[in-house]
Amino acid sequence: MLGLPAFKDEQLELLSDAVAELPYQLLAAIAGTLLEADLQQAGKAVFIVHEFRTNKTVERKMTENAQVLNGFLRLLNARNVKFGKDFELVSGQLIGPLFMMDGDPCRTLKIPYDIPLFIGKIRTDGFDAGLQTAPES
Repeated sequence: MLGLPAFKDEQLELLSDAVAELPYQLLAAIAGTLLEADLQQAGKAVFIVHEFRTNKTVERKMTENAQVLNGFLRLLNARNVKFGKDFELVSGQLIGPLFMMDGDPCRTLKIPYDIPLFIGKIRTDGFDAGLQTAPES
């Protein structure tokens, strides 16, 4: 999907280090988005990361999640060359179209590589929307 070698060995048993370190949630979610777009015969696919921030949110985790997402997007950029190497997706932004690589070595599941993919990010702040949780007693 990303143009990375998936396996270390010819028997296709040992994952490569690059693939083993990928954020599987993003990989699975984007693959699922593309597969559903294909199933629905859609001309485009849109994947949106929706962040929720409340008075219980740990900012360090939000920062770490953003770094993981941006690292993943940089891998997609290597295939698409749409943005600079220091690119960071921010809330309210939609990028694309991006395309996946055609290359499932096992040919067990065909990810549609020809569907344009758009990736975006939005944030809901519970502070501003009156969604704060009740104080603990």
